Amino acid sequence: NAFNPKLIGRISQNLKLCKKYKIKIVFASFAKNPSELRSPIDLRSFLISIGSDNQIAKESILNLSVLIDEKKNKITKYIRIE
Repeated sequence: NAFNPKLIGRISQNLKLCKKYKIKIVFASFAKNPSELRSPIDLRSFLISIGSDNQIAKESILNLSVLIDEKKNKITKYIRIE
C-alpha cells in the first residue's frame, strides 16, 4: 500500500539524511502503467507535505533529467557513429 505510515516515515527520514549529507535526491513515480503516473507538481507537493523544504522538493524532481543527461554524456563519448 502506497500510503503506509511506516513507509512515509522512512521516506521522510531518508530526505533528512540526504539533506544533511548533501546527496542529490531523485523522486519519481516509477509507474508501471500510464494511469499510475503523477505530475511533477503532485510529487513536489507530496514531498513538501512530509516535511521536505520547497527547494529540495523542486530539485528532487529536476535531478532525474540532470542524472540522465550526465549518463548520456558519459556513454556517448565512447560511441562513434559512422
